[in-house]
Amino acid sequence: MQKIVTETQLRLEALGHDRVDNTYNWRAQVKIGDPKKRIVKTAAEQDVRLIIMASHDPHKSDIIFGAVAAYVVRHAHQSVLVVRQHPGVANTPET
Repeated sequence: MQKIVTETQLRLEALGHDRVDNTYNWRAQVKIGDPKKRIVKTAAEQDVRLIIMASHDPHKSDIIFGAVAAYVVRHAHQSVLVVRQHPGVANTPET
């Protein structure tokens, strides 16, 4: 499991470095557990000022992601920016 977490962390950091302006102080983290509770807890523990997360249209299994974003918005003390994927845009690192 740790190997998967480490590999995912490295891919996420590479994606962020490719897409986020260097003037911003940002951090990507991979955690194990209930996503909604881990996001809120980690943000509080690390004095995060803004949580940015994705949400998808509620279709089939994607409905859980909407539930996670809704929970974080309701329970986090930080500002939360929820970014919805645009219709017709592939969900790949290349987009």
